[in-house]
Amino acid sequence: MKMILVAGIVVAMGLAACTTTYTIYRSDISEGKNLLKQGEYARARALFVKASEQKRAAPFAYAATASYKMNDLPAAEGYLKEAEKMEGRSYTYPRVAGYKALVFLKEGKQAEGLKALKTYIDYYKHLYPLTTIEEVEAMQKEGKVNQGLLESLIDEQVDTYESDVEQAITTGTGFYSTRVPPGVLIPRPMSD
Repeated sequence: MKMILVAGIVVAMGLAACTTTYTIYRSDISEGKNLLKQGEYARARALFVKASEQKRAAPFAYAATASYKMNDLPAAEGYLKEAEKMEGRSYTYPRVAGYKALVFLKEGKQAEGLKALKTYIDYYKHLYPLTTIEEVEAMQKEGKVNQGLLESLIDEQVDTYESDVEQAITTGTGFYSTRVPPGVLIPRPMSD
């Protein structure tokens, strides 16, 4: 009987630790995203790096975004590589693909950038995309990219997509509540 009680306590402590860890992770991601929107890129990146200890793709994808916005292209590229290493495709995959293109293009790697942009377009077009994808596709096909406009369009597209997916995750409502893009791992919320 004592062994069962001890085992029960150990399991309960383990579950509490997991829940607390996830709550901290979720808080860091949420606060980091708010700071990202406010242009507080260094503070946002610090929170995303902290959250990346959970070894999920999302914090690396957001850290790459913050780094790109800070014009720290080597860091952005490094975080993108880490995000790509994560098993499966997170709902942040369009962000990773889009920012990979932006980084390559800003570094002057035109061929790699256009190839990465094509990957982004091909994936994003299957997600019930915004019509602005046509502008991105035209830039890619012509090989003439307006970096500022492309960044703005990708930001709008991935922010809208992620917001819709997050709505489905948290409330079970919206477009993605019944439609999961092919190959995308949609995390389910853990109870607090």
